[in-house]
Amino acid sequence: MTSILQTLPPAWRQAGEVPPLLQAEGHRALEALRTAAGSGESSAIFAAKGEPAAAPQAVLARLLACSPFVASTLTRSPALLIDLPLGLGTSDPSPLVPEPPAFDPGLSEAAFMAALRAYRQRVMVQIVFAALGGEDSLADVLSATSRLADICLRIAVQRAQAQLSARHGQPRDGDGRVQHLITLAMGKLGGEELNFSSDIDLIFLFRERGSTDGARSISNEEYFARVTQRVVRYLDQRTADGFVFRVDTRLRPFGASGAPVHSLAALEDYLHQHARAWERYAYVRARPVTGGAQDRVAVLELLRPFVFRRYLDYSVLASVRDIRERIAAQSHRQDRTEDLKLGPGGIREIEFIVQTFQVLYGGRDRALRRPGVLAALVLLEERELLSEASTRKLREAYVLLRRVENAVQMTRDEQRHVLPDRDEERARLAYHLAFDDWPALSGALNAARSCVVLEFAAAVVGGGSGPEAAGDLSAVASGRVEGDEAAARLADAGLAGADEVAGLVASLREATWYRRLTQAARERLDALMPRLLAEAARARADVATVQQLLTVLEAIGGRSVYFVLLIENPHALTQLVKVCQLGPVVATHLVHTPALIDELLDPALLLAEPTEADLAEELARRLDGLDMSDEESWLDALRAFQRGAVFQIAVSDLSGVLSVSRVSDLLSAVAELLLERALSTARQQLARRYGVVRNAEGREMRFCVLGYGKLGGRELGYSSDLDLVFLHEDGTGQSDGEHPLEAQVYFIRLAQRIIHVLSTQTGAGVLYQVDTRLRPSGNSGLLVTSFGAFATYQKNEAWTWEHQALLRARTVAGDAPLRERAETLRSELLCRTRDVSALRSDVASMRERMRSARPASEAFDVKGDPGGLVDLEFLVQFLVLAHGHEHPGLVAVRENVSQLRALAAAGILASARAEALADAYYALRALAHRASLRGDERALVPVQEAEPARTVIQAAFSDWIGSAFA
Repeated sequence: MTSILQTLPPAWRQAGEVPPLLQAEGHRALEALRTAAGSGESSAIFAAKGEPAAAPQAVLARLLACSPFVASTLTRSPALLIDLPLGLGTSDPSPLVPEPPAFDPGLSEAAFMAALRAYRQRVMVQIVFAALGGEDSLADVLSATSRLADICLRIAVQRAQAQLSARHGQPRDGDGRVQHLITLAMGKLGGEELNFSSDIDLIFLFRERGSTDGARSISNEEYFARVTQRVVRYLDQRTADGFVFRVDTRLRPFGASGAPVHSLAALEDYLHQHARAWERYAYVRARPVTGGAQDRVAVLELLRPFVFRRYLDYSVLASVRDIRERIAAQSHRQDRTEDLKLGPGGIREIEFIVQTFQVLYGGRDRALRRPGVLAALVLLEERELLSEASTRKLREAYVLLRRVENAVQMTRDEQRHVLPDRDEERARLAYHLAFDDWPALSGALNAARSCVVLEFAAAVVGGGSGPEAAGDLSAVASGRVEGDEAAARLADAGLAGADEVAGLVASLREATWYRRLTQAARERLDALMPRLLAEAARARADVATVQQLLTVLEAIGGRSVYFVLLIENPHALTQLVKVCQLGPVVATHLVHTPALIDELLDPALLLAEPTEADLAEELARRLDGLDMSDEESWLDALRAFQRGAVFQIAVSDLSGVLSVSRVSDLLSAVAELLLERALSTARQQLARRYGVVRNAEGREMRFCVLGYGKLGGRELGYSSDLDLVFLHEDGTGQSDGEHPLEAQVYFIRLAQRIIHVLSTQTGAGVLYQVDTRLRPSGNSGLLVTSFGAFATYQKNEAWTWEHQALLRARTVAGDAPLRERAETLRSELLCRTRDVSALRSDVASMRERMRSARPASEAFDVKGDPGGLVDLEFLVQFLVLAHGHEHPGLVAVRENVSQLRALAAAGILASARAEALADAYYALRALAHRASLRGDERALVPVQEAEPARTVIQAAFSDWIGSAFA
């Protein structure tokens, strides 16, 4: 018996004596077990010697006192004592659930059911034994109970199908494929956190309609209905040997009135046409236990769009509150205040908190779809959807509540969730859970449940105030008071321009878009308006800000769940007001892309400086787990990432967090991330269909993308196009796939695919307009050029303006060796000796042609007018090309400001003038950014705003290129 003592967990070895209220019962049970053990192998336990607290007798006394169920089971089958040490002292629950015995197919139904029940009883005794090990044992106990249920369910399904197939043949679909019963575990079994004596919630499904292939053929529906009847009987029916698991199938489509088993098509139709809000939460924990691997994948894919939406659906908050209120009302009527599961602060409320976040965010974050509560809580903290403190409190409460729930059920193997009211049972429960006494346990439970109530209120009920918190503004928003009275109340609240704001609010109720809202959407907006006005008053917002706020509300009216978001999240409403106070540029961004309202939930929105690493991590998160064969989904994911990233950059820009150059750096980083993703995905897609193109040595031919213009110079603006040139390694041949393509055709299709990803219009918009006219020979040239042909063209045929463009070129995606060759070629071309006089003439002529092609305007064209950005860029390009052969370091940089400073370092420009030009460049770029955010792609601004910068640039251009063109 030394092995038993060595494997006992500390909580066992240090357990105190059995409480007086339980001592008599415990000793009677121990004597009964001693007698039943008789002279068998298990009788050796009672011959062991040792210290009283550690001896097997003391251990058994505690076990028997805590669980009359175990006492009676061991008395009937004392040989089970030999198995008790299994699984203790480890984190692996599998020893608690030994492999089941082999079930002879020839066994009678009665013998089979008796053997299955014996196996269940054996494992359940070991699980109770392990549960007494303390708090750390909970996860193992829940997992072991779930694993036992899975095993028994599979055994029952296997036997039922074998019995029916022997009589009727195998069920097959229209194409002759064998069908299997798909068992969907729901609830705690689905989450692999099953209670000790819980029902198992099951939904039975099959893949396709058809019939069996035997002599006595029946339809698949009838076949699987009979299978499920047998499975339920094998598990649920109580015999002289007890039961295995109670089975509840009421979660199936249409509940108890529905068919016992459904095809996947029938389930899909039900979810689309008839399913209720609460079923979304139920299916969060759906887990297929039986069926083929493809069947299980098909079920989860079918459920995914029903449970997890692509957008953030904040209506789930209202629905979960409604469900909770109905449960609370029922609990109150049935006096369930002491119900561990359904009472206030009970297990169900923790489940609701977790499932609400899963349903809300699981459409975007695949990892959040895992069904277990404990595992999901860890993820919610990692994703910062719950604070560390909230997660810790909820986990501690959940562990305690589930331990108590299991202890209650382990007492007599009954499905109970209510705390006992008899002193003896309370003493038993406290002793089971290693508390000093009942008051200690009761106090811990009350503290935990109070904590859950508060966390539920914060996470689901919402911390927002109701309309009454907005005081008299509720009457203004609803139109109950108007005119001077409305203005007076708005002024009292602190709103500037109260008369104008009162007029805006009154106009809102008469607006066509407001009248077109559904009744539900109008009610949501009516509830939001007092809060919005109160928040605007608190922020001392001006009339222009209120106007922007109302414009945003109009834009999101078609997705009124955003009204719910702003009602439920006071922080998001605060952020919205602050963002609109930044000016119309960002508000316009929200109007054009309402989905960006989601970003308001980020508390760091107005303060954080995004980094390239943050952007890369966010893109990876959005794409994690997406099915790349579902093109619409991942194209939308790319666009959602870009919209969110650009919005964050714009807000940080206008908040003063980012410099002009840093804005361009980040916008360029976003484009490069998306370009790399477009290339990698395009390659995968082509490889699946056509294989890859290999050179004579058998190595895959290389490919790269050059970015020109603002992308090449890392000076991208908010609405910049991407100027791209595609190159492939020299070589000929065919791809090695099932449908081979010539190398040139293959790489053209690769480039076309990249352009498709970047520029195709979807419901979420486009990523970028792509311009490929800078390739050799422009639009008349091949879309993709071999490296050798590109080099020859650039050396012998390229115009001066093409080398000007090459100054800004940079490889932005593709294979590193080819990218290195392209960079080396660029340096060689740009460091050639040139005729400076001819160069000046070429630059000036090209500049004049560009200028004359632009329409005239009374405002200043930041890009194209004299003294604008193009003048500065042409000036810099002229100087670098003229002196690149003397100073190769000039061509190593692409950004205009970096080139200006390199020219100063080389002594070509005076340092003071270079810095003045850099300041002028930044000033004009800032004006261009603002104009772009307003939707003005030409960037026209009042002349006086650009005057200082324009004067500096115009003078320098005149000095170096010539006054005739300045």
